[in-house]
Amino acid sequence: MTTPHGIKKIAVLGAGLMGHGIALELAAHHRSVHLYDVSEQLLDKAVNRCRVGLKALNQAGLISFDEIETSISRISTSLDLSETVENTDLVIEAVSENLDLKRSLFRKVDKIAPSSAVLVSNTSTFLPSALAVATQRPLQVAGVHYYNPPHLLPGVEIIKGPETSDDTVELLTGFYTSIGKRPALIHKEIQGFIGNRLQVALLREAMAIVTSGHATAPEIDRVVRSRMGKLLSVAGPFELADNQGLDSVLALAESEFPMLAKDRSLPGVLMDKIHAGDLGVKTGRGFYDWTVESIEAWRKNMADSLIHMATNDR
Repeated sequence: MTTPHGIKKIAVLGAGLMGHGIALELAAHHRSVHLYDVSEQLLDKAVNRCRVGLKALNQAGLISFDEIETSISRISTSLDLSETVENTDLVIEAVSENLDLKRSLFRKVDKIAPSSAVLVSNTSTFLPSALAVATQRPLQVAGVHYYNPPHLLPGVEIIKGPETSDDTVELLTGFYTSIGKRPALIHKEIQGFIGNRLQVALLREAMAIVTSGHATAPEIDRVVRSRMGKLLSVAGPFELADNQGLDSVLALAESEFPMLAKDRSLPGVLMDKIHAGDLGVKTGRGFYDWTVESIEAWRKNMADSLIHMATNDR
């Protein structure tokens, strides 16, 4: 198996929302990227989006202006899977969340890619073992869960399957560290990994508070944005607990844990909106009412904020 710094040629399968972001970040870190999808239209769109993302990295001071087009030149595109994965060191799958599709792709890639290549999936839904079973190299299969947008958020979760070798984990951890990511290792498979489980736990409690009538969705968002979110961008829950004092944490847990939402059924406040066709931004109404102008303003604020954080995170 190669070394972390020996990973030079990388295939990214799927040129959509996550795939293009993964590709542009790798290219910005001087890696040769082979981007695959099923239509020229999707690939052309992805390259244009890569250029936009690279401009954001330039705006954040992470790359020079000249490096925008230099990075684009490191990205090749193809409709030919064999052409894409041959001679690669690492294959990153980022296609739709469909298990049959992913297994089919892993099965094909396993037969084409070099025997030394590591195969990983960016899935947020499926465990590595569900994909490794489609290959003859389960020791070299793992999950690598990025966050969106991948080129601005440094965190990645590396998920070790039951057969993933320690060498594969060490290789991936070293590689992602070398390109400025902050990998967190999940030592054993768990549905939802770390980030999704924490996010959904917060969402379940937030929806329970709305359902009970104790606060509205905007009021909850205000608390998260102005207090919790700011703290958690600086320190994790266990760092905060240690600094608060574990005796104080115990007192809080004894008081609050019994009152937290425990319902395993889907929240009524969510299902009511689904049944009404209120799906959020895509329909113009969800927990908020959305206009073209408010959507654009929200997205600009999010992009500007992430660029600002990336600048400060250098």
